[in-house]
Amino acid sequence: MDISFPGAEHIYGLAEHASSLSLKSTDGSGENTYSEPYRLYNVDIFEYEYDSPMSLYGNIPLVHAQTAKHSVGLFNLVGSETLVDVKHPRSGVQTHWMSESGIMDLFILPGPKPNDLFRQYGLLTGTTPLPPLWSIAYHQCRWNYLDSTDVLDVNRRFDEEDIPLDVTWLDIEYAAEHKYFDWDKKQFPDPVAMQEQVGALGRKVRMSIALHP
Repeated sequence: MDISFPGAEHIYGLAEHASSLSLKSTDGSGENTYSEPYRLYNVDIFEYEYDSPMSLYGNIPLVHAQTAKHSVGLFNLVGSETLVDVKHPRSGVQTHWMSESGIMDLFILPGPKPNDLFRQYGLLTGTTPLPPLWSIAYHQCRWNYLDSTDVLDVNRRFDEEDIPLDVTWLDIEYAAEHKYFDWDKKQFPDPVAMQEQVGALGRKVRMSIALHP
């Protein structure tokens, strides 16, 4: 299906990707365009491509177009793999949606202001409850911390450099043979004591879990 946004100069949304927020054209017509569509298909890629429509972790079939006077959005309620082409002709923005399966279930969000648009979207999908304050502060995560000493050393360095830190995330290497919820006893012999030392600094330790089909 083809959906156009007359008068819009910028359009945002779709798949998470390492590029500009304003979606570039995907017709390959110029130097600052892509030759492949945006793909709504979640992937976990360690070395992703910069400045490309390549899919990353999150994909929401929502776009919102902006003009100086108006905002309008489109929510395509489909769970199947979807590809979206974007074109920027002389006036407005054109999109072309291709879904692998499912019914056509479109919701138009008329705005007219950005706040109105996202309030309308929230009425459709539900809104996020207010999170605890620590969860919206700075989180430090990398792949990967070698052992308990490494975790504590990173926390110490944050204090030395006077950088605020609220949460330290451990990636999969904390687990024995990559089995979630089972600590590597050699590298993390006393995870409770480690977390208590981090907690004494007013911080939290969290473990990441990636679920793959």
